[in-house]
Amino acid sequence: MRDHVVLLSAGQPSSNPRLVKEAVSLVEKGYKVAVLYCYWTTWAEKGDEQLFREYPSIDWIRVGGHPVHKKGLYWFTRLRHRWVRFLSGIFPGNLRIQQGAYIRCFYELKSAATRCKAALYIAHNLGALAPAALAASGNKTLFGFDAEDYYRGQSSDDSSDAKKAILIENAYIRGGAYHTAASPLIAARYEEHYPGIRPVVINNVFSLQFLQAPPAPYLLNEELKLFWFSQTVGTGRGLEEVIVAMGKVKTRNISCTILGSCSTGMKTGLLSVAASNGVLEQQLRFVEPVLLPEIFRLAADHHIGLATETGMNLNNEIALSNKILSYPLAGAAIVASDTSAQRLFLEAHPGTGQLYKRGNTDGLAGIFDLFMQNPEELNAARQNAYDLAKRSLNWEYEKEAFLEIIKGIV
Repeated sequence: MRDHVVLLSAGQPSSNPRLVKEAVSLVEKGYKVAVLYCYWTTWAEKGDEQLFREYPSIDWIRVGGHPVHKKGLYWFTRLRHRWVRFLSGIFPGNLRIQQGAYIRCFYELKSAATRCKAALYIAHNLGALAPAALAASGNKTLFGFDAEDYYRGQSSDDSSDAKKAILIENAYIRGGAYHTAASPLIAARYEEHYPGIRPVVINNVFSLQFLQAPPAPYLLNEELKLFWFSQTVGTGRGLEEVIVAMGKVKTRNISCTILGSCSTGMKTGLLSVAASNGVLEQQLRFVEPVLLPEIFRLAADHHIGLATETGMNLNNEIALSNKILSYPLAGAAIVASDTSAQRLFLEAHPGTGQLYKRGNTDGLAGIFDLFMQNPEELNAARQNAYDLAKRSLNWEYEKEAFLEIIKGIV
C-alpha cells in the first residue's frame, strides 16, 4: 500500500487530461496507480478505450454503472441522484445529503476508493473531494486535492450549486495533505478562503509528444486561419464575437475552425450570426470532437488560436483554459479575451499573442487586420509561442513540481 496512489474523478479519463497526465507520470516513477471514474458522456468513450490500451499498467476502474454495459446500476444511480438533489433543496445545510447530490455516483466512488487501499488519494475535481477524503479517513491514510477550477465560482454566489460547493470545500479542503491549483488566481482564492494552505500552481499544459513541426511562415494575402476548441460548443463562449469580428475584417480572407460537440441548434445559431455579418458559411468549419493528439495536429494547420473566455462567472474569469496553454505546442499565436487570468498569462509571456477587450468586436477585428497586414508580427508571435512551449510550457517541465509534492508525501 505504501506506493499505491488512487486518483478519483467524477467524469471520464479522456475528458480529464490533467488527471491522465498525473496518473501516467506516477506510473513512470514506479508508483502503483488506480484511476476511479464515472461514466459521463458517449463521445469520451473512444478516448477512454485508447488510454486503457496505451496504459495497461494503470488500473482503470469505472464505478456507477453504464447506460449500455451496466444499465441497471446506471439508471438506479440516476434516479437516486434525482431524489437526493430534491432532498438537498429541503436540507441545504446537511453535508451528507449535499455531497451525495453534487455528483451522480458519489456513493459508488466513495465505496470503491475505500476498498482500494492506498497511501494517497487524489481528488481531481470537487465531486471527487468528499469520496477521496472519506476513503483516506477510513483507511487512515492521506488525500490531496487538485483545484482544476474555482468550484464555488462556477455559478452565482446564492445558487444552490455554489452553496453545495462551499459546504463540501469547508468540510474537507483543510484536511488535505497537499493542494494544487490550475491557475495562480485560483490558488490565491483558495489560500484566501483557507489561510494556512499553500496551493501549488500546476499549469494544465501538455506533453512535448504533442509538439508539432515549427510553424510555416504566414504570407501576405494568405488566408488567415483561426482555431477554437472545447469539449462542447455553446453560447457564452465568445464565438459570436469572433464571427462578428470576422465580418469586420477589411479583406474577407479569413476562416475559423470550431472543434467540439455542437448541436444542430447551436450550429444553426452561429451560422445565423455569420449570415447577419456578411460571413460566408464556408468561412466556418465545424469539426466533431477528436482524440487529444489530433487536436494539436488540427491546430498546427492554423495561424491563430482563440481563447475567447467571456468571464461568464468568477471561475471563468480566473481560470486558465486548456486552449491558451495548448496553442503554443501547435505553433499558433494566441488571441485571448481580457479575463484576469488570461491577461496575467500574456503579461508573463509577452510577444506570444494579443489581448482584446471582451465585447469589443472592432478591437478584435483590428487584431486580425494587424496580423494579416503585418505577417512578420504574426510569425514572430507564433515562433515565440512555439519556443515557449519547447522551453517550459510543457508537461515534462511542469510535472516535476507535481512529482516533488508526491515524493514528499508517499
